[in-house]
Amino acid sequence: MTIPVVIGPISMVMAGTWQSDRASFSFRPAGHDGHCFVHQRAFGTILGRASLPAECEQYFHTHSSAFQQAAAAKIKRARLASHENFHLNSRDILRELRPRSGNGRFAVIP
Repeated sequence: MTIPVVIGPISMVMAGTWQSDRASFSFRPAGHDGHCFVHQRAFGTILGRASLPAECEQYFHTHSSAFQQAAAAKIKRARLASHENFHLNSRDILRELRPRSGNGRFAVIP
């Protein structure tokens, strides 16, 4: 499945696939030649329950800009080469999903 994603002034098509052998969703972050993998357990942590592959894919597409931002931050933080594959964990993704409070901690989202 592909969906259009707008990040700032740049519009692009965001595609990803479920990797059954890895129990992970994979996508290529903008401007990166390697693949980013998000394990099914990371989705489960975010959702607060065990998740099916279709639910993981839907969540990714609903929050694709947060996944792109998390991937970009990890690439920068880990100084990854443009061709390297890597994983995002639930903390990486939650950093982009949760707004920060004034004290630098994650705000509580009901």
